Amino acid sequence: MPAVTLKGRKCTGHGCWPARPSIEGEPRFTVGGIPVHLQDHA
Repeated sequence: MPAVTLKGRKCTGHGCWPARPSIEGEPRFTVGGIPVHLQDHA
């Protein structure tokens, strides 16, 4: 099962890359009206 979060939520970052908000979301899948950000989205 791929990792998911919500569009606009910050990731944890990795290595030298800081935490940043997700900019994509899957409009067909929402939680509380917010698109779900799936693994491999930007």
